[in-house]
Amino acid sequence: MKKELSDYQSWVKANKSKRFSLLDYVHAKLNFDNISPDLAVALLQLYWPTFHEVDGFVFLKEEFSEKKYREVISNNEVQLEYWMNLISIESICSSATSKVQEYIAIRVTEMWRAKLKIDFPEKSFIVKKINDETEVFCVFYQPKFE
Repeated sequence: MKKELSDYQSWVKANKSKRFSLLDYVHAKLNFDNISPDLAVALLQLYWPTFHEVDGFVFLKEEFSEKKYREVISNNEVQLEYWMNLISIESICSSATSKVQEYIAIRVTEMWRAKLKIDFPEKSFIVKKINDETEVFCVFYQPKFE
């Protein structure tokens, strides 16, 4: 996957004299490119999210709003969790190649699955990556709410 990361590869070439890892890259970007550490915290919420439970449903806390919840539930949407937890990877990082977006989606679903098992050991979830013609999505939902 590292070969797909063009900016990282430019840093590797610029630092030929030593081994340059992905952690070195994170350090360099955060400290030399004036990227706020807020971005690291925000990314953690994508990869290892906080969940919000309402009426037995589980949602990504960062994406949840009471207004959206009431709107979707009033439309008798049986796949409430599905629609409220569906995240487009392309919308988060549109400049990434499809291969990188695919990699991110795989990792996001693995981490969501692990976090859901930790936070809700009594519940069962479907956590998956979905590819359509132009985008890659990640989603989770409880099968009993399908």
